[in-house]
Amino acid sequence: MSTDDTPSTTDSMAWHSVAPQTALQQLDTQDQGLSSAAAKVRLRQHGFNRFTPLQHAGFFKRLLRQFHHHFIYILLLAATLTLMLQLWLDTVVILGVVVLNIILGLLQERRTAKTLEAVQRLLSPTAQVLRDGQVQALPAEQLVPGDVVLLETGNQVPADVRLLHSDGLQLDESVLMGYSAPVLKGISRLDADTALPDRNNMAYAGTLVLAGQGRGVVVATGSRTELGMLNALLDNNEPYATPLGDELKRLMNVVALVLAGAAALILLIGWLTPGVSGHSPQGLLQAMASFAVAIVPEGLPALFAIMLAISVRRLARQDVMVRQLAAVEILGTVSVVCTDKSHTLTRHELTVQKVITPRGGVRLQGAGYAPQGAILRENFELPEHDDRADLQRLAQAAVLASDAQLQQLEKHWQVLGDPLDGALLVMAHKCGVDPDALRQQFTRLASIPFDRSYRYAATLSQDATGVQYVALKGAPEAILPRCSHVQTDTGLEPLQQDVWEDKLKKLAEEGMKPLVIASRQPDAPLQTLTHQDVGYGMVLLGVVGIGDPPQASALAAVQACQQAGLSVKMLTGDHALTACALAKQVGIGDGETVLTGADLDALDEDALRETVMHVDVFARLRPEQKLRLVKALQAHGERVVMLGGGVNDTPALEQADVGVAPGIHGTEAARQSAEIVLMRDQLPMLMTAVQEGRQVFQNFYKMVQFMLPTNGAQAAAILLASWFGLALPLMPVQVLWVNLVTAGILALTLAFEKAALPVARGQPIAQPVGSLISGFLVWRLLLVSGLLLVSVLAIFEWELQRGETLEAARTAALNTLVIGQIFYLLSVRHASEPGWQWASLRENPWLLAAIAVVLVLQGLFTYMPAFQGVFGTDAIDLYAWFWIVGVGSLVFVVVEFEKAMQRNVEGWGRAVLIYLLRYFDPRFWREKGLRWTLQFFLIIFLVTQALLMFLWSRDPDTFDVRANARQMVGVSANEPLRPGVITTATLAHIANTLLDKPGGYLSNDVTPPGIVMDNIPNWELGVLTQLRDMSLAMRDDLSRSQSQSAADPDLVRAQLRFNTDGKLWLFPPAESQFNEGAEALEAYLQRLQQGQAQFYSRSDNLNNWLNKVQRQMGSLSIALSASVGIRQVKEEGAAMESDGSAAKVPGIELQPEVLPASDDPNEVIVKTPRLKVDDVFYQARGQTWALLHLLKAIEADFEDVLRQKNALVSLRQIINKLEDTQAMIWSPVILNGSGYSFVANHSLVMASQISRANAALIDLGTLLREG
Repeated sequence: MSTDDTPSTTDSMAWHSVAPQTALQQLDTQDQGLSSAAAKVRLRQHGFNRFTPLQHAGFFKRLLRQFHHHFIYILLLAATLTLMLQLWLDTVVILGVVVLNIILGLLQERRTAKTLEAVQRLLSPTAQVLRDGQVQALPAEQLVPGDVVLLETGNQVPADVRLLHSDGLQLDESVLMGYSAPVLKGISRLDADTALPDRNNMAYAGTLVLAGQGRGVVVATGSRTELGMLNALLDNNEPYATPLGDELKRLMNVVALVLAGAAALILLIGWLTPGVSGHSPQGLLQAMASFAVAIVPEGLPALFAIMLAISVRRLARQDVMVRQLAAVEILGTVSVVCTDKSHTLTRHELTVQKVITPRGGVRLQGAGYAPQGAILRENFELPEHDDRADLQRLAQAAVLASDAQLQQLEKHWQVLGDPLDGALLVMAHKCGVDPDALRQQFTRLASIPFDRSYRYAATLSQDATGVQYVALKGAPEAILPRCSHVQTDTGLEPLQQDVWEDKLKKLAEEGMKPLVIASRQPDAPLQTLTHQDVGYGMVLLGVVGIGDPPQASALAAVQACQQAGLSVKMLTGDHALTACALAKQVGIGDGETVLTGADLDALDEDALRETVMHVDVFARLRPEQKLRLVKALQAHGERVVMLGGGVNDTPALEQADVGVAPGIHGTEAARQSAEIVLMRDQLPMLMTAVQEGRQVFQNFYKMVQFMLPTNGAQAAAILLASWFGLALPLMPVQVLWVNLVTAGILALTLAFEKAALPVARGQPIAQPVGSLISGFLVWRLLLVSGLLLVSVLAIFEWELQRGETLEAARTAALNTLVIGQIFYLLSVRHASEPGWQWASLRENPWLLAAIAVVLVLQGLFTYMPAFQGVFGTDAIDLYAWFWIVGVGSLVFVVVEFEKAMQRNVEGWGRAVLIYLLRYFDPRFWREKGLRWTLQFFLIIFLVTQALLMFLWSRDPDTFDVRANARQMVGVSANEPLRPGVITTATLAHIANTLLDKPGGYLSNDVTPPGIVMDNIPNWELGVLTQLRDMSLAMRDDLSRSQSQSAADPDLVRAQLRFNTDGKLWLFPPAESQFNEGAEALEAYLQRLQQGQAQFYSRSDNLNNWLNKVQRQMGSLSIALSASVGIRQVKEEGAAMESDGSAAKVPGIELQPEVLPASDDPNEVIVKTPRLKVDDVFYQARGQTWALLHLLKAIEADFEDVLRQKNALVSLRQIINKLEDTQAMIWSPVILNGSGYSFVANHSLVMASQISRANAALIDLGTLLREG
């Protein structure tokens, strides 16, 4: 075979199963290594000894990947629509949300690249190589198969090597195999099926030389090494989605379907009804943009990221470092914990746990390398003065046979040298032997280093007196045959081989590694130490059991995991017996069932998926086997968290749903692979993170519950408005204000909801959370969205009916939505507990602060001019706020009622049923008695009546006559109105107001509370007076060209119905007559707009009606002034007393009181009767309310006539004075005083305002006649 080529079979060769010379022959090399020329040829053939660079997507490709999400698609669609409509602010905000999500996605893709870089850094930079028969220090990347390398203490193995020579060579393979004990290396061939951790004649790339020397031939380099194949496993791991990512994807799918359906519906409606207001192309696009913005919870991703950041800060304060935000939420759904043994369950520090001497066995307490710990014999601590001669003899021999050093660095103890020797030094301290003092007493003369071929180490030492001492330590099978006696307290006794073999077997069953200690004094002085010098005749001092003990918190942590519903599985490269013993100590599995790597290889994927669910302990695993186990669990639907710190754990860490690495003892590769790093290597730290993750999931679930109903209500309101051709109740920029500002601030408080009790208190943490999108969420979405939808539309329509501007109506609707959000937030914080309890509110200090901030922002949003200009809002009055808060609180009432039913549906329902049924039980009433019964029902009746009287006692607000007219005839703001339409629509609206206001029409009520109400029926009478007079004027004058023309039939019918007796309550009721009159007016209105009816805007027609109004206002002014008395001469008083016409008020029989003046017998004081004062006042208020709207309508319909007569200013003066009559009344009764204060005499104030308006009416009449 040519030296220029290496066999093609090298990659697949089982090098551990061939003898050293055979390996050299197969690689066409020799014990002195390759020549430089042959190495160059092989370097070209095999490439450099480094990992194959992995191909990563370029920045542009990674950028495009971030757009592949339904959420992004919907937002881009909304941005496009708003851009087409030139809604610049909406477009900028939406695109800002898109950019934020793309940046977060790009940052996360960098994590895997960093992991691979960390693994590649494990390759040794230099190596000692035999080239051309000479030792050369070469860059490790120049190694090729066939090179012979030298290994010394402290070296990192540069490639996979078949050992040719081993002189006490010990490697730390934990970086690759995962277990902590040093591995003694030999050169003997092994069976071909030997597991990777048991291949003791191989040295693998990345491992570290702890002790001894060795020489070996390179059999694999670069990506073909075990470490390189592990690197490939990292790149081949399949990507996975996070739980909430899956749930949000499902949510976005639903949103996308709803959006597509709604868009199609809006376009279909617009196509079928092109003439309806708002169904123009621009109006339809605006509706689609508003709907897209409304239905997408834009703030949800940002809120989720903020909530995760808050959790990351909380975890950081507990020494849990989160490297990837998504890991926190994934922890909330994990169901299986796969953990390596070292650094998590154990301390990764070898410790002597048990010592067996001829006197008996003792246990050593303490863990790690700290040289403190009690000694227990038969579970009782040995006193310090107790005889420990047997233990000290054994400890002295162990120290003399060891080479390690023990030193303290700050608070931690560290071993320099072989960790096994370090464990013996710690044992010596506990037994009362000072290793440093002992080594000063003895001088080492010779030694036999440990080697796998003979499995022991021996030393020859001599004390100051010249006495020599041979100390021997090693494996039981190597030491026991060399021992003839045991050392007892009374002297030497023959060794009973079978007794000690039983003791060794029990140690192995407990998971400890047995180490036998023996000694002897030479019969004659020795100059050197040979194997013959430690032959048969050694004295057995005892056996020590060495193990990596479990951490003190491991048992409690495993129990906490199990109580939390997590299954704990141990995945280790250690021996099966050791793994079983540790599992039994910490409560994993049954402590007996274990599956090894060889067993896994015998199972196919289906069998493995079933087996992995029933086995909790896996031993002697290779990296790819750990990876396979994690994939099998995930294939079973489990969410897996992997806890490991070695490079051999990195494939499993990458594949697991969450990878967790120890921060102190974990490798750099493991930390880069992991999403979470524990700064204290303890399993309870993981449980803290799991607890936080579950609380994050629960809080985010509350966020979704809170935010989606808002989106649903907004979207439904916009869809309904588009459907019926109405004005949009919310504009896109206003929707964004709610989604990103108010809802965002309120929802963010849910991130601060407190978690359950911590694991450290011994309490089980919350159980894993299920699906984010559940049947309950759909129900809550429908319930709260429906409540918010009705509330928003009701307030929006109510504001328009009051005559408010469209901007004010939208402002009121949006404030209703925000108030509803605030009340809903108080309920959604707890799934079943009441939301009104003060103790509950104090649990979250951010809650009330957030509510205060939102209220301040809404104040600015509503009243500050800068906000009004940006968001298209307008100021709203205090009365509107009263109804906004009242309607918004309905959400709280309904949701709390629903929660009360959920708390105890059966018990609650039964209690309510029993409580209600008792009122139908005669025995209940007999026990209470007749008097109690009458009082009970009387109280209920009075409370009900008082509540109704309060709700019905408010007169309606003013309304916009122009907007009302356009709405009634269905024309847009740009379309013209025919003359008379505004006046007719105003009169029809006044008629409908009588019937539709709270309580309806009250004047003809014959039952309480209407029959006992006085003020509003008089208000109705005043309105009815103006309604009758105007309908008569329209019939006789305004709709006829001349007096001989025929009257319009609809106006004739309307005038006839309005003149029905207002007190009729049956046969027929007044309401039905008035309703027919309103319908007749509306029919005339529609014909008028269509040009099929007439309306004549002439000054003479108008003046006839105004003359009648002038007389009515004069009578009202006199009657109102008479509320406090009018001083008149006797003759005028007598005339007034007999006639009363001067103060005649339609519908009110006034019999003025005439009282003599106390200071002048020729004068009298004429007063309106005390009980009639409020009747006159409210009738005047009703008349002026109706007259105010009619004059505003006249101003619009008669504008040309009034301008010709120079009468517009006079009419505007009248309107201004009448507006003053509609000011808010703050006092509940009519009292004396001044102004509309709490103690005002409202009658005098009203009389003054009407008098000034009437004076202006006289001037107006003059202008119309003579102007």
